[in-house]
Amino acid sequence: MVNRMSKYSIRFMPDYYSTSLWPESESSYEEFESPIRYESLNLSSDLIKDLKAFDNSILNILDWNNPAAPSPLAKEEWLQIYNEGQRLLKMVRQELGSDFEVIDCLEWTYPEKGRLDE
Repeated sequence: MVNRMSKYSIRFMPDYYSTSLWPESESSYEEFESPIRYESLNLSSDLIKDLKAFDNSILNILDWNNPAAPSPLAKEEWLQIYNEGQRLLKMVRQELGSDFEVIDCLEWTYPEKGRLDE
């Protein structure tokens, strides 16, 4: 659901070979490309650097030789990725301010039994 108090609504949703920010509201689609390039937002260079490193870490969740197989990551490694996503989500919200509603779509990055090679 889009927050009507914010000018823009975007999703923090990491994806393979992409950025983690996606337009959600009509105003976001009109203003930003999809996915949203970090440089098109008023984010600090340090946050952009951290977001790009996070986006690269997402690639480690899959076994690219066998994508249907369990993740090659240990639960602790996968949890580190999820926790880093939560940290970055908070920073993005803080830096973008009240003009932006940033929706948490990190649930798929949380380690689940059955997706891990335990």
